[in-house]
Order: sequence, then C-alpha cells, then structure tokens
Amino acid sequence: MVSNPNDLNGITGALAYLDLPEGAKLKRKDGALLEVTGNPRDGAWLMVKILENPGDPSQVGEEDMVFFVDVDSVISR
Repeated sequence: MVSNPNDLNGITGALAYLDLPEGAKLKRKDGALLEVTGNPRDGAWLMVKILENPGDPSQVGEEDMVFFVDVDSVISR
C-alpha cells in the first residue's frame, strides 16, 4: 500500500507511478505541465500530452513519453 499516492520518491514512488490513471496531471522537473494519456504500467514510462511548457511553448498539445525520473510531482489524479 502506498502511503502518499502523490509522492514519487523512493520505492513508494515506483508503486505510485505504476498506478497513475489516464487524465492525471503531472509536473515535469523542467516545469512543464503534463496530462497522462496512457500508462503501460511498467513503472518507468508514461504517455503524456503537454499542456504547458514554459521552456518551449511550441510543444503545447504534443504527445510525448516521460520517464519516471523526469517527473517532479503529481498535481491531480
């Protein structure tokens, strides 16, 4: 059982990452806001849509993959 499902650090982070549903909002370490569009439940990758990206606004609306070490936090589930 994961004590804080929004905590992506340590072993509990790996478990939380496995269970992130489609539609969850994430903040990437570079400040981009992402929405989960698919989760292969491998504990490593998520398919996402870029909602905001202060570093490169031209990426908004694009689909991408994000690796677990690049995610800063879960904004909402």
